[in-house]
Amino acid sequence: MNPRLRDKQINVHIDGVQLGVVTETKFFGVIVQNNISWNSHMDHISKKIAKGIEILYKVSDKLSESAKISLYYGLIYPYIHNCYVVWGVDNKTGLSAIHRQQKHVLRIIYGLKQRDSTIMYFEITDMLTIYQ
Repeated sequence: MNPRLRDKQINVHIDGVQLGVVTETKFFGVIVQNNISWNSHMDHISKKIAKGIEILYKVSDKLSESAKISLYYGLIYPYIHNCYVVWGVDNKTGLSAIHRQQKHVLRIIYGLKQRDSTIMYFEITDMLTIYQ
């Protein structure tokens, strides 16, 4: 942003009522911050994914692998890929956190240990990583 414009305050009125300034707002499910940072959105997405992972973990011993994959696509995948083109472009730290969560999902689905590689399982399930 132009330094001369940074400190300028723009007053917008609708029907004589001045609109307030906000630091962030949700638009089509994406949290947009006034400084064009996606940290709040990434935190929101990560919490939603964590809830889905918790559900998947609790039912994992009762479901087949294909049912667990379907549960992933129903509970977790929509949060990852909603407007990803917008918020996923320039946030490597946030993306790596979501990628770790995706690997955690695969470990739950296939009963892998924490240190087991998940690369092959991304290919087996045709699951796209957050980086693809």
